[in-house]
Amino acid sequence: MMFMKATGLLSGVSDLICVIPNKVLFIECKDEKGRQQPSQIEFEETVTDLGFEYHVVRSLEEFQKIIQKNTI
Repeated sequence: MMFMKATGLLSGVSDLICVIPNKVLFIECKDEKGRQQPSQIEFEETVTDLGFEYHVVRSLEEFQKIIQKNTI
């Protein structure tokens, strides 16, 4: 963890950042039982306050639906 901080990584940042035409999506991947950590919730609040979309996905199908919705 200290190595990650030393390299400039920010705690709580989403697993995926998808840059698509005219949009940036922040996506956190969790399994069916996974829960966001407090730092992840704080990051979600920050990016949504800035007007970006943030999603928690629990399956590949859910991820695909979000991408398809935002690229059509």
